[in-house]
Amino acid sequence: MKRLYHKAGGAGALGRATWAMAIKGLPAIYGLGVIFVLLRALPVEEYGSYGVAWAFLNFAAMCTRGLWALALVQRWAYGADQRVLQSTIALMLLTTALGIAIGLVVMPALGLSWMETLLTCLALLILVPRDLALALGQAEARVCGACS
Repeated sequence: MKRLYHKAGGAGALGRATWAMAIKGLPAIYGLGVIFVLLRALPVEEYGSYGVAWAFLNFAAMCTRGLWALALVQRWAYGADQRVLQSTIALMLLTTALGIAIGLVVMPALGLSWMETLLTCLALLILVPRDLALALGQAEARVCGACS
């Protein structure tokens, strides 16, 4: 049993696991609360539009971020130079522009108004600096974690 306890990380493992659950659990609880509030506040048609916009936003963000974020984290954590960052930013903006272009075609075809479509595309664009900051933060955390 002691061996398993040691492999799991010892005394600090429980604290790290608690923080990990809080980091993932609190946004999930918040999101669930937002859904219940919107269910009560919006008519069925508007809630359906919200669901379509939210699904597209998450799918597009996942696809665009998936093309560059992991590569940036891995390369930056192992000492990549500024050219990697510049290339990543260019790829990030290109994939985001592609996601927005697809959204401008697909979302109106699914019944969303132009205002809903434009707001969703704007939200996708707003996620770019946040996702870049998260990726760089993860890379720096890996570098700092490797040093200690």
